[in-house]
Amino acid sequence: MPSTLYTVDVVIVLLALIYASYLDLKKREIDDWVWIAAVLVGFPIMLYDQLVIQGAAHSYLLIISIILTIALAIGFYKAGLYGGADAKALIMIALLLPLAFNGVRIHPFLPISTLLNGLISSLSIPLVMLPLNLYRILIKKENLFEGINEHFVRKAIALLLGTKIRNPDKHKFWGPMETRTEDGRRRFNFSPSIESFWSPLSSGEWATPSIPLVVFITVGFVIDLLFGDIFSHVVKLFIS
Repeated sequence: MPSTLYTVDVVIVLLALIYASYLDLKKREIDDWVWIAAVLVGFPIMLYDQLVIQGAAHSYLLIISIILTIALAIGFYKAGLYGGADAKALIMIALLLPLAFNGVRIHPFLPISTLLNGLISSLSIPLVMLPLNLYRILIKKENLFEGINEHFVRKAIALLLGTKIRNPDKHKFWGPMETRTEDGRRRFNFSPSIESFWSPLSSGEWATPSIPLVVFITVGFVIDLLFGDIFSHVVKLFIS
């Protein structure tokens, strides 16, 4: 059963994630002191709560969660799957809230379920992009694929992931979704590098929104608090 001190750490993590998301959306940079301050305040609280008040009943799970999360966070960062701030966010969660005690779960490791919830919530982007593109094609009669040399399937995928931009200045944190072949043909690129998101965009170019992963991690954390692990709910649905 979560204690009062556990709730304090929940508040600390939530405030840190919300502020980090704000900084990432506004400046595309998160100061390390956000994570450091949260850990300096919250980590001793977690240790006292888990090892003294709770009597070290879950100490082995606590250690597993912290080690596993740090290993995954650093591994994903080294593999280029996300940025350093995302790794630090997960490590912060692991040090303050390594275990979860609510909702449907197939494991008790809150940082892992938070990441999975965040990745699942990131799938909401197509739910925004598709209606926008269909509106532009069917209602405004825009030819979004003018000059694009692609077959139907890749065009359909493009409708889910991005859109053709008019004013690059209004899409500051969007990344290019197309490239040019050696013979000058324009093709879609659905796996742009992280560095390409800093490249200037051009009017009439296809681009994809670069919503920071830390935003989705924040969403995943809130979902975890309210409902638990989404993946566990899906598994339970299929085996029940």
